[in-house]
Amino acid sequence: MRGEKVIVRADRGIPAVLIVWEMGKRVVYLSSEAQHAAMTAGTERDAAIGFTRDDVFIFDQKWWDAIANNKTEPNWKQLRQFTGTG
Repeated sequence: MRGEKVIVRADRGIPAVLIVWEMGKRVVYLSSEAQHAAMTAGTERDAAIGFTRDDVFIFDQKWWDAIANNKTEPNWKQLRQFTGTG
C-alpha cells in the first residue's frame, strides 16, 4: 500500500497522480513522488494530504494517458476505487 501510485480526484474534479503514504478510516494520505521520497528519507514530515476514500482510485495507465494527452474528459466511473488491499 505505502508507495503505491493512485489517481485522485483533486480540487474541482481535476485528476492527479499521487503516491499513497498512509490510510486512515475515512481518508487516504497522499503525496507527490518527491514528497514521498523526502518523507521516506526522513528529511520532510507531514507532507501528505488527506483525500476522502471516494476520491482515490487504482492507477490505470491507459486512462491516465488519455486524460494527460487531453484526448478525453475524465470519466471517473471507468476507474476502480482504491481500497489499499491490493
